[in-house]
Amino acid sequence: MSVAAAAALAVCCTTACYTYTALPEPSPAPGARVAVSLTDWGSRQLTRALGSDVVAVRGRYLGANESGLRVAVSSVELRSGHESSWRGEIVIVPANYVMTVEERHLAMGRSVLLAGVAGLAVAAGTVAVSGSGFGAGVGPKGGAR
Repeated sequence: MSVAAAAALAVCCTTACYTYTALPEPSPAPGARVAVSLTDWGSRQLTRALGSDVVAVRGRYLGANESGLRVAVSSVELRSGHESSWRGEIVIVPANYVMTVEERHLAMGRSVLLAGVAGLAVAAGTVAVSGSGFGAGVGPKGGAR
C-alpha cells in the first residue's frame, strides 16, 4: 500500500461526520456525547464557570442530580460562533439554564461521502504518480530498466 493510500485510509478511519439530534427530554445515557444549548440567562449566570458569551457546552454527559446536568466539557461555543477547547473539566449546568440537550450521532451519509471522495483522491493521485515517469520505461542508456 502506498504512503498516500495509507494516509488517506487513516484520515477516513479517524475523521467522520457527526450530527446532533434533539432529545425528547434532557436525559441521555451517561457517557453520551452531548451539546447543551444555554438560555441567555443561563449563559450570563455561568460566566464564572464557562467564560463570557458561551451559548453551548459540548462534552460527555455524566448524569444529572438535583444541582443540574453534569458534563465533562470538551468545548464551548461562543455567541460569535467560535469554539474553545476544554480538557474534560466537569461543569454542572442547572436545568433551568438549559434550552436544549442534543446527543451526537455519526452522520453515516456524510461519512460515506467523505470516504468516497478520499478514495477517489487517492486513486487520482496514484494514477497521476504512476503516469508521470515513475513506472517501468527506458533507462538512461537506452536499455530497459
